[in-house]
Amino acid sequence: MIEFERLSQDEKYFQARTAVIQKIDFWNEIDNPSIYSILNTSQQLAAEGYGKAYYLLSLLYSAKQDGDGNQDRALHFERLALDWCHANQDNDDLYLWNDLGELCQQQEEEDCFEKAAFWFRKAAENGYDVAQYNLAECYRFGLGVAEDLSAAIEWCKRSAEQGNELAIPNLAHMLEQADRTNRA
Repeated sequence: MIEFERLSQDEKYFQARTAVIQKIDFWNEIDNPSIYSILNTSQQLAAEGYGKAYYLLSLLYSAKQDGDGNQDRALHFERLALDWCHANQDNDDLYLWNDLGELCQQQEEEDCFEKAAFWFRKAAENGYDVAQYNLAECYRFGLGVAEDLSAAIEWCKRSAEQGNELAIPNLAHMLEQADRTNRA
């Protein structure tokens, strides 16, 4: 087993990003040591100037609801993440593009959903399962693209085929919805 300290910044980020997706819902349920480990790793990466960590920190602080100014910290890191992602958007980086899409969705700009769908598509077309799921949701609900259940099913299916745990049950719901629509 490789020692964590020997991992590259990208490898540390990927492990932290995966863990955030899996564990963030449990942040407030218990004093979860793995969440604090992810927070510490993300803080260390950000201190080293690794910009992808800003988005992880915004997610972590946004989910932590203990009244210690975490919402201010979340907004601070969200702004840093958005600036960093925009500055690096030309990099060939699926995670950055997906993060940029998620950040765009959180903004209160007129064309925020169109921008989000653009970035999700860029990452999805390059095979990132999370972006494929996010793009499926855009099509499912008409967020930044025309509502299109067939396109939603196709993107959700691609994501589910890669084992995305959110896509699998949602694909079943979309297929049921399509079946009901076809019978009507």
